[in-house]
Amino acid sequence: MNLSFDDFRDEWLADVRAGEPSTTELGHRFARKLLTQWRDIDDGSDDLVYCDGAGDGGIDIAYLDRGEGAEGENDGTVEGHIWYLVQSKYGSAFRGTATLFEEAQKVIDTLDGHRARLSSLTEGLRERLLTFRRAASERDKMVLVFATEDPLTEEQKRALDGVRAMGRERLGSLFDVEAVSVATIHQRAQEEDVASEQGICVPIEGSLVASGKELMVGSVPLLSLYRFLKEYRDQTGDLDQLYERNVRRFLGSRGRVNKAMMQTLVDSPERFGLYNNGITIVVEDFDERASEPGKVDLLEPSIVNGCQTTRTIWEVCRQRLEAGGTGSDPKLEAWREKAENGVVVAKIVQVGAAGEELLQRITRYTNSQNAVREQDFLALKSDFRTWKVQMADRYNVFLEVQRGGWDSQRALQNRSQACPSSPSTPTHLTCSRCTVRVGLAKQELLLGATRHSCQMVLCFVK
Repeated sequence: MNLSFDDFRDEWLADVRAGEPSTTELGHRFARKLLTQWRDIDDGSDDLVYCDGAGDGGIDIAYLDRGEGAEGENDGTVEGHIWYLVQSKYGSAFRGTATLFEEAQKVIDTLDGHRARLSSLTEGLRERLLTFRRAASERDKMVLVFATEDPLTEEQKRALDGVRAMGRERLGSLFDVEAVSVATIHQRAQEEDVASEQGICVPIEGSLVASGKELMVGSVPLLSLYRFLKEYRDQTGDLDQLYERNVRRFLGSRGRVNKAMMQTLVDSPERFGLYNNGITIVVEDFDERASEPGKVDLLEPSIVNGCQTTRTIWEVCRQRLEAGGTGSDPKLEAWREKAENGVVVAKIVQVGAAGEELLQRITRYTNSQNAVREQDFLALKSDFRTWKVQMADRYNVFLEVQRGGWDSQRALQNRSQACPSSPSTPTHLTCSRCTVRVGLAKQELLLGATRHSCQMVLCFVK
């Protein structure tokens, strides 16, 4: 599709303008069409609430995204619910930065009960939102969305940070802000057109090695990955587009796993690669630059496993590296130096232009590994590992502190053709109770009190 944005916008707005609608109806049509196409929802959904007109409290349309209840990235975290509160700024209704702050103030006043004379529709919505705030978990969000014809300028994007800070001061950490425009829809339409001869090509730099024709594996420095994300957003105007083939979107920084990732990035970014499982990027093609070793051009990249990882990196780096200022901050420089030594393990898979089935399998399998339970980390505790050795030496007892350990032990015994009743065959003890007394050969073995979460005790005594 070789359609310019101006031509696309005129065509896109044609049905919005049809029939000489009132100013209120124009804004209503614009917000409805933009929101439903942006979030890919049915405009007849029961979770859409229309409020525009007198007494709308600054909210033209609202939508509750209930998520899909999916689990991903092996952390067992359930996707949260998100209320999108849309402010439609069609045509001359948008006057730049001043509009962002003025309209945000209206919405925030409405949400915290400081705005009177609301319409019955808005009053009903506000009651739902108040209930939502009281019942919200750390995964849930309320997002104020500015819907405009043209994309925001860099100055206006920076103003959103001020709106976000103002909203969180009044409403708490569940408040956020985004902007969407007709340009966002235009870009997505361009990407979805299979006849397009040239797709998005974004370079990434790291220690990547080809393993066959369809796979590259290795690591990408944290700041290099941030530059990749930034370049993708600059080209597309929409970072979320990078995750359209992922099983879920960014869950925010309030979840346990994401909060831990953020803490590592802030305190010890140089160790991030030691703790994180890594990411998977699928591409139509990749091309190693002969003239620039380590740099690879990725055609039509999509992150199918690692949304939480990459978006957390994005949030931390943007806060620290895009805050402005021409002076020198020793703490920031020290952090940057450590971040330059941090990496993310990466896998890049070529699926080709028509590899939709392969892409879906990669997305499913990389997001469907067995979840690691809290008690599985028991095997990492030094005191339990010490007890395991001591009990084997002193009592001929096998203490299972890792799932599958006893199965492995029995397999080794069978391989050596050891007799199950032989004195050399250890008694099996699966233990992770905080304080447990176990009768063992007419003796009592006391496992000291610990804080570790554990499974039930199973003891076979000779």
